[in-house]
Amino acid sequence: MAKSEANFGALLTTGILAFSPGMIAASNARQKNEARRNAFRRALEVELELFGLELLDLTIGRAQGNVPFWNVACRDGRAQLRTMRVELPLGTDPFGSISHTLLVENAQKAA
Repeated sequence: MAKSEANFGALLTTGILAFSPGMIAASNARQKNEARRNAFRRALEVELELFGLELLDLTIGRAQGNVPFWNVACRDGRAQLRTMRVELPLGTDPFGSISHTLLVENAQKAA
């Protein structure tokens, strides 16, 4: 019985040591993605203000065929709610310059 407990302890220690670096890497990747998302949102907020729009919500999703899209909710100077759905080309980085340009162009049309 003592031998199996010792083996379990060794396996547990090995599992924890092997699992920990993966968890740290996943946590770092998540933090980087959150930082990119926040920077993207802040930059978009600034540009939308130039058109008199206040960004209320920015949500990413995927449509049929795995096509990425942004749902954007804004309020204009007359306190009217404006919502947009901007589909991105397949394979586009949702936080990249193409995505940013498409969002700003659509917001400009809506303003």
